[in-house]
Amino acid sequence: MANYQLVLTTCATKDDAHAIAKTLLTKKLAACVNVLPQVESFYMWQGKMAHDTEIKLFIKTQAAKTHVLIDTLKQIHPYDVPEIQVINITDGNDEYFSWIDEVLA
Repeated sequence: MANYQLVLTTCATKDDAHAIAKTLLTKKLAACVNVLPQVESFYMWQGKMAHDTEIKLFIKTQAAKTHVLIDTLKQIHPYDVPEIQVINITDGNDEYFSWIDEVLA
């Protein structure tokens, strides 16, 4: 299992994205959250095709914190069914990973 993970989610507004980022950072569940303004999402919801502009969040964390991060995200996220996807980080900059460990200690 990877020691670090990237958690992806979307939300509708910049205010929601900032609130999620600040909560995860304050609780030491994430070392960094990138907020990408404006991605277009096409999806099926309640039997109909939907098309929205959303904010994409890239959340960097330790694998050991991911389950608590997901539980917290489900509690604070304004969507009924938030997108939460986890990607294992298998390689990268060791100094960056050391920084993640320091921030989340």
